[in-house]
Amino acid sequence: MEEVTKQNFSTKLENSFLGILRIVILVVLSISIIGSLIFGYMGLSNLNASPAKYEYKEPNIKEMVNEIKKSLEEKPSPSEPQSPQNDEPKKNEKLEKEIDKQMKIVTEFLQRYKKNLTTPDIFRDQLKAKAETLAFEPKKELSVLKYAEGQTELFEKVLTDKDILAIVDKQQENFGRFFITVTTTYPNYFRKQQENKRNFEIEQGAGVIAQKAGAALYLYIAAGMFVTFLLISLILVLVKIERNLRVKSI
Repeated sequence: MEEVTKQNFSTKLENSFLGILRIVILVVLSISIIGSLIFGYMGLSNLNASPAKYEYKEPNIKEMVNEIKKSLEEKPSPSEPQSPQNDEPKKNEKLEKEIDKQMKIVTEFLQRYKKNLTTPDIFRDQLKAKAETLAFEPKKELSVLKYAEGQTELFEKVLTDKDILAIVDKQQENFGRFFITVTTTYPNYFRKQQENKRNFEIEQGAGVIAQKAGAALYLYIAAGMFVTFLLISLILVLVKIERNLRVKSI
């Protein structure tokens, strides 16, 4: 009688232990399969990572006009001469006409103050070269033409504006600074955009490399958790078989 009681108690204790173990195993099993899916997805996503494309910010002509106006309020300072561009791009009739417009505006502005371009051909070549090298997409004629049209618009709004010309008339000592500001503000904006693009692409490239390097780690973790899931499943099956065999043997 006493021996039967001990056996029953041992059986209940074993069943309780196995019940608790089963719950723990089921929790670990769930975590393993969910974790393997999450890390697997993260690994595959990072493995296919690609750098984002830089979005150019279109120039705001009104802001540029205001910036040029401010140059008339500042004291003149010596400026460095600009070096001519030696680019020889292919013929683009629409671009040529746009450059002609710019030359006409600049020439008429200078003649108002009895001044002339020292080397008009070089100045014209510079305008054209900047359009063909600083445009957002230099290989596309529409992008190059869009750059040139923006430069023409800026020249028109600044060099033909009566209020601005009235200030220039009164501040001849600022003429040199003003003219340099007018001719450099627009191309400098595009140079800044190109610099921002290069920095952006460098950052994106470094980020993609880091993501792809981390992808292998995520995949390893996912594989490990999936193997854990399989091993625990096997243990559960073996425990179930063992218990069934024990019941039958009794």
